[in-house]
Amino acid sequence: MLVLTSMLLLRVTKTIRQLSGAAESFGRHPELSEPFPEKGVKELRVVAQSFNHMRERICGNLAERDRMIAAMAHDLRTPLTKLQLRLDRVEPETLRRKLQETVSDIRAIISQGLELARSLNTEEAMIRLDMKAFLQSMVDDYTDVGRNVIMVDSGQAVADSVIIDARPLCLKRCLENLISNACKYGDGAEIALSDEHGHIVVSVSDNGPGIPEEMLERVFEPYFRLESSRNRSSGGIGLGLAIARNMALLNNGEIELRNRPEGGGLMARIIFPRQS
Repeated sequence: MLVLTSMLLLRVTKTIRQLSGAAESFGRHPELSEPFPEKGVKELRVVAQSFNHMRERICGNLAERDRMIAAMAHDLRTPLTKLQLRLDRVEPETLRRKLQETVSDIRAIISQGLELARSLNTEEAMIRLDMKAFLQSMVDDYTDVGRNVIMVDSGQAVADSVIIDARPLCLKRCLENLISNACKYGDGAEIALSDEHGHIVVSVSDNGPGIPEEMLERVFEPYFRLESSRNRSSGGIGLGLAIARNMALLNNGEIELRNRPEGGGLMARIIFPRQS
């Protein structure tokens, strides 16, 4: 009886651990979560059914939100284009220029809002990707257009070929946002690749002013901007990091920010599992 009871408890606790992992995965990225298998003892089947019903309702609400944002952004483009054409005939020139700047701001907000909605889900397939070659190709692209972006040694031994499962377009968009921020607020970006405790880490560092410690997590909130660095004059509307985090999640990765102790600046770290 003791052996049978132990086996039953192990089976039940294993299912509970799996359900806990499914709930955590659902909390991180609902759109990519899978339904939980409805099997086991009656009580666990009931819990699994409740979890799946909750998942369906939340995913349905999120999908409806994304469709609404996409439809609004699409419908607003036509009147904005008409308004832009009519502004070309406005006099005097100083007034016309100010109105055109306002229209450009509205267009940027709509465009990035649509991009944020699209960053929550993707149909791009996972492929095996060589991170060293991928990062070097991005550095070469920025160097070709005169941007101060370089690859640096992380100080940790890394294999000649670092392979992970990733969605290349999503990953490229994520890195572009981080590199653009580093170039905008720190006059350049240093990219490093490291292998830390079974995780592949890509870091993007700059020599800018950094971010207050209490704000390191809040800057990922959509439309949140730091007054000292993110304002209209710098072109930011507070969606770049939110989009970058969503793109990282689509690649089974996480983003964290750290202030660099040596010489100041900010470091963005994208952490991937060694093998998906």
